[in-house]
Amino acid sequence: MIKPGNGPAYTVVGKVAALLFCFVLIAWATPITSALAQGGGKARIYVLRGSALPGAIYDATVLLNDVKAGSVANGSYVAIDRPPGRYKMKIRFTAIDLSPPEHTFHASAGHTYYFSLNSAATPFYLGHGVFFSVPGSNMGKRVGEHNPLLSSFHIGQLDARAGAAALAQFKAR
Repeated sequence: MIKPGNGPAYTVVGKVAALLFCFVLIAWATPITSALAQGGGKARIYVLRGSALPGAIYDATVLLNDVKAGSVANGSYVAIDRPPGRYKMKIRFTAIDLSPPEHTFHASAGHTYYFSLNSAATPFYLGHGVFFSVPGSNMGKRVGEHNPLLSSFHIGQLDARAGAAALAQFKAR
């Protein structure tokens, strides 16, 4: 019979138990530390960008109240922490973007907001009366303003559940 504290079996079991305890503790603490990192009375704003082909070669610059807050490439997202308040978000592709999509919203402390940069399908004329359509992307409910004559991009807003689910499919920027 193996007595407590003696032999290699107790050493291995003890190490395995300690290792499992550490994994459980890390898994449990990750959402809490994420919330604390966001804490300090700030709002977390995610801007996601799908993998649509229109504009794929350009990074999009996210502006909050006309100040650069981050950028997103195709298939990525940016997380932005800001104090509560009213924000006008614009998403530009170049410094001379004639009509960037924009959306004004109020951010509250401790809340998380999910926005997406979407693009309309873009037709290309191939000649001889033949058109080819490049598919766009459409996540969330369309919000804000955009001029469809000058830009095929618009902003969508996702609810918390859809935003969290979509976030898992993208890469952090």
